[in-house]
Amino acid sequence: MEAKLMFIVYRRADITHEQFLARWGDRQHLSIVEKTPGLIRHSHNETVQLLSGSGPDGVGELWYPSDAAMNTALASAEFGAAVEDGKRFADMDKTYAIVVREQWIIDAQQRAIENWAAHWSAHDMTRLLPLFTDDIVFEDVPMGVVNHGHAQLRAFGEGFFAGFPDVTFTLQSSFANGTSGGCEWVMRGTHMGDLPGMAATGKRMEVRGSSTFEFAGDRIRRCSDYWDKATFLTQLGLMAAA
Repeated sequence: MEAKLMFIVYRRADITHEQFLARWGDRQHLSIVEKTPGLIRHSHNETVQLLSGSGPDGVGELWYPSDAAMNTALASAEFGAAVEDGKRFADMDKTYAIVVREQWIIDAQQRAIENWAAHWSAHDMTRLLPLFTDDIVFEDVPMGVVNHGHAQLRAFGEGFFAGFPDVTFTLQSSFANGTSGGCEWVMRGTHMGDLPGMAATGKRMEVRGSSTFEFAGDRIRRCSDYWDKATFLTQLGLMAAA
């Protein structure tokens, strides 16, 4: 399970909020933080309005692949250098850090499934890939294909779009429960390009399918697609009707 470290950051008394944000987000500081061993994600939440009382000038978030990796990072010289550089803008007496466990709202995962179908239908790999973790395992069960990581998934998707340049996916139902999810869909398209072992037929197909998902937060860590291959081949004239 990923480990997340949050810094509640208050600015030094001798600088403005704007000066704090400029120094916190400058290349000098970010380049030091990014050298922290094991760091996989890093974000800044900049305070734009305090609704009541006083509060921090920003909240920094650092993700590591595990608690052990985070503890190794905390003990590293690189992390020490980042803390030292933070003295340029942070009040170290008020600033503090906490380790948290993220609990994602299911709606975020539901939106990920809806975007999954929308971006496949739009043939938009640039927007599709960020829905997945970097180590995504994407399995097309009927075709016997397993893709590991963004590069393999992009190649798979672009190859499929070449074979079916008008393919779309229409969601019929979907659910997510915080760690996993699933959906039913209908795939439609015209076989205009060659696929491995399957020369273009110019015929149209419409088949039902479903996908199961494993989530890491609001991103998909594993996706397995199941669809009606017999109907698919029959509609393309590549298998005799039963």
